[in-house]
Amino acid sequence: MGIKAILIDYEEKYADIINEIEEQQWGRWCTGDIRDEITKHTCIKLAKINKDIAGVGYGKIVGDAFYIQVIVIKPEYQHIHIGSMFMDYFIDYSKSHELSNIVCEGVLVNNKMNIENIMKKYNFKEVIRIKEYWGYRFPNDWCKECGCKPCKCTNVIFVKNIK
Repeated sequence: MGIKAILIDYEEKYADIINEIEEQQWGRWCTGDIRDEITKHTCIKLAKINKDIAGVGYGKIVGDAFYIQVIVIKPEYQHIHIGSMFMDYFIDYSKSHELSNIVCEGVLVNNKMNIENIMKKYNFKEVIRIKEYWGYRFPNDWCKECGCKPCKCTNVIFVKNIK
């Protein structure tokens, strides 16, 4: 029997854990506090395995779309379909709110994209690439992916029509 993850709702007691998971993934300079992201349009889910928080996914309703801001899974829990659990949830969530699209962003560095496989699996369409976008967003931060300050990575925007 494999590792079993469940998705749970966000509670304030998980805020520091979420911040740690994001910092582990992107570095201290490229992350903020999850508490600053929360609005009435925010949806946050956590993946839990036994008593451990294995990952987090969150996004916001923006107009008639759901914008996935983050899906990040601790390295020791990657490749066991937790990302797919988040995607399935966000697609169902978007449909239940009668939204038209789901939008998300990926990072392209050295011709490798961090979310390429899951975008293909869920039939998202690439709509635009913006070179050095992350350096523009975070000009004073070092990038763990490309090792530059500011970041030289390319932003890739994907959309999935769900209506």
